[in-house]
Amino acid sequence: MHSYANLWSYGFTTFSNSEASDAVGSMSDPYSVIARAGPGGSLAGLGYGLPLGRAYAEYFGGGIAVQSLYGWGTDAYLTLRGVGKS
Repeated sequence: MHSYANLWSYGFTTFSNSEASDAVGSMSDPYSVIARAGPGGSLAGLGYGLPLGRAYAEYFGGGIAVQSLYGWGTDAYLTLRGVGKS
């Protein structure tokens, strides 16, 4: 079980080293990971998705909420103010 106290911190990930190696290569050099992730690649597990997503959501007047239920999974809720209005 992971501690999610740092969920909104840049670079925090629950991805294991073996999962990261399989997905994007060696995690010891993040610049080479990003360079290899090009078209069709993956940046999964680097720990930037939620913090950047929250920054964008807040910029557009919304937010992100994350709710986790042990044994069932985790849901993320995105709200954006004014989206869909004409």
